[in-house]
Amino acid sequence: TASDVKSLGINDLMINGVAIRPAMPSDDTLSVTQSLSSKAEASAIATAAAINASTSKTGVTAVPVPVKINGDVTDTGLPSSATLAATADSTVSLFINGKNIPITMSTTQTQAERRAAVVEAIHANAGLLGVDATDNGNGGVTLQAVDGRNVSVWFDSTTVNAGSFGLGEGTVTHTPDGVTAVTGGNINTTSAATVYASVSLQSEKAVKVEPGSNGFKDEANFLNLGFSQGTFGGVVDEATSKMSPPRTGRLAFQVGANEGQKITIDLADFGKGGPITGEITWDADLDPLAPGAAIPEALPGGPTLQGKPLTRSFISSSEAAQEVLIKLDVAMDKVNQTRATMGAVMNRLDHVINNLTNVSMNLSASRSQIEDSDYASASTELAKTQIMQQAATAVLAQANTSQQSVLKLLQG
Repeated sequence: TASDVKSLGINDLMINGVAIRPAMPSDDTLSVTQSLSSKAEASAIATAAAINASTSKTGVTAVPVPVKINGDVTDTGLPSSATLAATADSTVSLFINGKNIPITMSTTQTQAERRAAVVEAIHANAGLLGVDATDNGNGGVTLQAVDGRNVSVWFDSTTVNAGSFGLGEGTVTHTPDGVTAVTGGNINTTSAATVYASVSLQSEKAVKVEPGSNGFKDEANFLNLGFSQGTFGGVVDEATSKMSPPRTGRLAFQVGANEGQKITIDLADFGKGGPITGEITWDADLDPLAPGAAIPEALPGGPTLQGKPLTRSFISSSEAAQEVLIKLDVAMDKVNQTRATMGAVMNRLDHVINNLTNVSMNLSASRSQIEDSDYASASTELAKTQIMQQAATAVLAQANTSQQSVLKLLQG
């Protein structure tokens, strides 16, 4: 509900020790606030703008992650209605962010044709809505915002259901977050639910996120803002944090005399919930399945592989074994990518080592030449001084001898 929505207020958030200013309605000029549950100041666009106002101090940039709404059930039937003929083409409205999207429906359509009609109608108005649609290949339609704006979707539940638009979730009547079945819903409806985009923090160094002083030190309230307290990315100090997905451990090598001359390598998390092998090891802590048992259905909210929910890793049947092999292929591809990344960094380090070794040898040779040159200069100066001293002594001796000869002549 609208009362549950929390916007970033003054002194609610600290990033790298810097207080982040509050988000304001003027930060977001794209989100439609017709639905009472849609608040511009609580949108991802407004939150990102508030964080980015301090980027020069924090070194952190916030990027909105657009909303994605997934359906997995399509219903080609049309409920009986005074305004709809069940056997004839009919135009039914889907309302997205306060805009009416007319969609032509017929009971003669296949599920694929119904999804195509929905996707075509929404795609034609994507620029106006800020929301586009695709057939997700999983039995339904996916709606995705083009940016971080809020998204509100509703329809008249007396005429159609969520599955009529390929937006059924599990059943034709169950709606995913952000899609509302409204009795008598129309262009003026204000009671539809709203789904909010998230925000991704990006930085070349570690990001420290913590509550501010405005009463959000209560973890539940802080989480309602969409943040988690802690230090993420960059150089992770706590050994336990290094193994908590999706974090990584980073090794930094100083390769130059100046600050910032570093080569870094991120060590991926190979744990059961990590991004490398998690798709096949995610159920490592679950109870083992009995031999010959049927594979249980994928867990709600569990991990996905190629857009499909992951089931338990089990090889009791040909189909299950094939799925495990697919998971292994994906994991091996990720391992190979990680090895390639590490190999590239090691090559760079080898090059740096060779270069520094060459520089060291050149410096040693230069120092030797300089020292040898100083020794020769000093030896030459000493020889010069000795020669001049000997010459002066010889001249003085000769002068004294001349004076004695003159005196002898006078005496004679």
